[in-house]
Amino acid sequence: VSNEDTITLNKGLKYIPFLKTDGEKPQEGYIIGIHYTGYFENGEIFDSSVLRDEHIMFSLGEGHVMPGMEEIIRHMRVGEKFRVLIPWQLAYGEEGNLPIIAPKTNLIFDIEFLFVVK
Repeated sequence: VSNEDTITLNKGLKYIPFLKTDGEKPQEGYIIGIHYTGYFENGEIFDSSVLRDEHIMFSLGEGHVMPGMEEIIRHMRVGEKFRVLIPWQLAYGEEGNLPIIAPKTNLIFDIEFLFVVK
């Protein structure tokens, strides 16, 4: 995958679509189901719903996940898979999420959009 495949959104959020579909687009208030694997920039995995074999669900637009995650989901359709670079400002910010994620840490996620519930 080359830089030519990378799409940059506002505030430095970047993504590479691995799999595109014609699936449904999410809307505010929908329950979203995703699988994800989170990496540090050095490639080390810090969290993975895939490895736990347990997807996560959250209501879009209610702040249950970091701002960068909410934003990228708005650009995805059901069935799609993206690799996302979330700059620290849209991740855990100046505080981080100690002890695992240090302050001002950029994060990379592989996200698979599994389903929506209206």
